Amino acid sequence: MYDSGNFTSASEYVNEKAESHSGTGDQVMWALEAGTIDFDAGNYEQSLKHLEQAEQLIKDFDRRAEISFRDAGAEAGSALTNLNALPYRGFCYDRILLNSYKALAYFALNKPSAAMVELRRMRYTQQEVYREFEQQIEQQRKEIERQQAENRQKSAKAGQQESGEVSFDAIRQSKQVAAVIKDLEVRSENTYGALMNPFATYMSALGFLYQGNYGEAVVDFRNLYRMNKNNPLTNRDYVSVATRLGGERLPEELAQVKPLDYPLDRNIVFVIFANGRGPALIQEKFWLILPWVGYTGLAFPRYEYYKAFFQKLEICGGNSSQPVNTLLLADMNKVASQEYKQRLPVMITRIVISYLTKEVASLAITQVAAAGDPWVQLGAYAATGVYKYLFNTADTRCWETLPGQYQLAHIPIPPDRKLSITPVPQTSVAKSFEVQLKNDTRFAIVYVRAIEAGAFTYKTFEFNQEN
Repeated sequence: MYDSGNFTSASEYVNEKAESHSGTGDQVMWALEAGTIDFDAGNYEQSLKHLEQAEQLIKDFDRRAEISFRDAGAEAGSALTNLNALPYRGFCYDRILLNSYKALAYFALNKPSAAMVELRRMRYTQQEVYREFEQQIEQQRKEIERQQAENRQKSAKAGQQESGEVSFDAIRQSKQVAAVIKDLEVRSENTYGALMNPFATYMSALGFLYQGNYGEAVVDFRNLYRMNKNNPLTNRDYVSVATRLGGERLPEELAQVKPLDYPLDRNIVFVIFANGRGPALIQEKFWLILPWVGYTGLAFPRYEYYKAFFQKLEICGGNSSQPVNTLLLADMNKVASQEYKQRLPVMITRIVISYLTKEVASLAITQVAAAGDPWVQLGAYAATGVYKYLFNTADTRCWETLPGQYQLAHIPIPPDRKLSITPVPQTSVAKSFEVQLKNDTRFAIVYVRAIEAGAFTYKTFEFNQEN
């Protein structure tokens, strides 16, 4: 429904899902999906409700990880089943984009002050997320060490010669895992820095420009330059804001970049193009020789990527005969792949340890059964085999309704206050459309969402800067 552009039906469906999964480990995932789908459907209040719920749950999970034994219990439970037993807490890019979408929803509701609150939160989150990510990875490493030690003790009691230990160096020898690592290295090459997302940073800059706060906006553009030194859009905006502000020492590489001949804080239209589908996790198996069990197939999640149908938007307005094209600001394939590449060693090692923990448990059960009736022994083998099979599944939960790309362009508000926007290529559904701005509009955002050839919609948020 969502991919075909039926946002109303998709909204009804995902809201039912979000409600039915309330109180479960999947609640955050469904709240995030409902947040974006409701936003695209124009249900801004409902979108905010879901996003606020997801944000609060993520904060609660973080607090539990720091102060509660409940979190440690959940980790132990996952070793006996699989990682799906743990609540979905969201990836780092989820946490950053969550506030960006809340800000967009507030802009849509003509509440720019509330939008600025979210953009400041997002800015702080983007600054802190890597530190929190490293802490999370370290906690998981300790859990692996603890589980490895327990498995050694249990296997020794069972009279096994093998320790049951496994390392990521051994795991990466699998052809399937090696192929995923190679693909991740290619896709995450030349990313934007430590879990950074240029779209979120540009949204922060856009908010400060709305306020006329060039001092804070230049900080964001400086960071955008550090993320990608070859982006002509953000480089020119950086030079323009720095020139307007004065006192900013620009990098030598930008010496030949000329500032814009119009201001970025008034009489301007920003066009955000949320293009295509972001990556989604799917299950795949890799094969490995494990202690006690030999050649074994284990399920793990990997990203599936989607190619964007549309290339760009062309924007015409005013006296200019040449259209302004949207330019790529953030590639979500790169953003997601970078984080996944950093998570992979610990994540996939936990999967193997989880499987070996189940092997230790089944070994103990079958040894006890072996001392009794042969039919009981046969039943124990069957039961533990089915148990291991059912729980050898990958955790493929992720926020799937994010765009694959964020593109952006801006132009001065034309004298006749009309914009013509054309998707490239056009389709029977995605055709050239016209935006007519109000007479008192001084700052506008046009948000265009395109998924597939038949899924295309746009929204216009206008402000007179007295809101």
